[in-house]
Amino acid sequence: MAHNRIHISPSEWILVALLVIICSAVSFSVIDDGHDWRGDFAMYVEQGQALLNGTTNELYELNRYCMDKSETNLGPYLYQPGFPILLSIILLLFGLNFYAMKGLCAVALAFSIPLIFKLTRPFFRSAFYPFVIVTSVVFHASYITFTDSVLSDLPFLFFSLLALFLVVSGDSWRNRLLLGFTMFFSYLIRDIGIVLLASLFVFDLHRWMTTQKPKLIEKLSTYVLFIVLFIVGSFIRPTGQENHIAALFTEVSWETVSGNMEYYRVLMTRYFYLGDHPSLLFYPMLTLMLFGAVSIFRKAPHLVFYVILTLVILFIWPYKQGVRFLFPILPFLTLFAVKGLEMTIPSNFRNWTKIAVASWLLSATYFSSSDIIEYAKRDTNLCYTDEMKSVYAFVSSEVPQDEVVVHYYPRVFRLFTGRNAVRISQYEFDLSDEYRYYQNSTAYVDPNIIAKYQVVFETENEILLKK
Repeated sequence: MAHNRIHISPSEWILVALLVIICSAVSFSVIDDGHDWRGDFAMYVEQGQALLNGTTNELYELNRYCMDKSETNLGPYLYQPGFPILLSIILLLFGLNFYAMKGLCAVALAFSIPLIFKLTRPFFRSAFYPFVIVTSVVFHASYITFTDSVLSDLPFLFFSLLALFLVVSGDSWRNRLLLGFTMFFSYLIRDIGIVLLASLFVFDLHRWMTTQKPKLIEKLSTYVLFIVLFIVGSFIRPTGQENHIAALFTEVSWETVSGNMEYYRVLMTRYFYLGDHPSLLFYPMLTLMLFGAVSIFRKAPHLVFYVILTLVILFIWPYKQGVRFLFPILPFLTLFAVKGLEMTIPSNFRNWTKIAVASWLLSATYFSSSDIIEYAKRDTNLCYTDEMKSVYAFVSSEVPQDEVVVHYYPRVFRLFTGRNAVRISQYEFDLSDEYRYYQNSTAYVDPNIIAKYQVVFETENEILLKK
């Protein structure tokens, strides 16, 4: 398409490369050994280990027991296997090395920079605004500090951006087959990646309506490859998403949808640093986004459709997980806002517009830098300290393999001890007073579990249950 043929000069690519290097250095400055207590990372690592050991089915059964017996829904029985596949390579080469696993996520963010630039550059005459968009995204504290987490969001950002880049890269057999594989792998990382396939359909439909050379066979090859890979994948691995999918039919209501809309409005307000009175600035920015989206829709309707469909799914999805769910679309929301501003300002004020945008970027970068520096000073390792390692070692050596532990973070505990666990209650108590109470009471424990087990070991927020 015409909007994809803008020439990118060597000097622009040199500046992009410089941004990649700076982003990598800043990302690695915030990375600590170990991890916080969020259990998602542990499940991803366990799935990576299971792929290497050929024990995915066994892990599925262990985690299904953990999820079904825990007092809250902590996650799916198995996550999508895309990120565990990437982690399995790191685990094979480096073992349980948190620096290497977090480095994978940092590299994914850094490699997203040229893709964001390439995807936004065609919509502007000069490179000024695309560099503003890239800089505002990849040096934002939300992205940078997230490289300190072993989670799928940054790899998904990279592969989804790569897929969107391949969408506009031509209709050759090679490109279309590579696109089909990239889209499927994006879906394997996060199931919301399915919106990429729908966005491709919008792109192909738009091309079919505006060109006399649709190249139908090449286009169909992408969809056929995706469907074939989807069918093959469904036969060779457990689904793992049953409990999450069930939540869509039991926990979604108009109240949850409206609550999610307000939730993401607040997150976007904070992301764009719109101040203490967000309603005064958010809705004008939303208006600019709408104007920009309309402009971009004329040339690239698939991008607008990708953002809208992603937002619709997030509004419906009953779980709130922070700004990370917005990572794939924030570059395009920024693009829409900047494009809308460019459209609404008269041409004789364009230089003042650039000054205003540059001022906002400097302000946002200042606040982000402060947040990044503060984050880098903290030791974020909570679950893999020397003290916790001694607890894990004791449990691993003294507790039989088939015992079950009650732990507030069961997946983390299972990763480091090899003993399955469940979350029964939030053990926030003074050991000197409450230890005897929990030994002699079942008030917070599922009777079906207590009927089979007895408390035999406890350390702060851990209780071992023995048959």
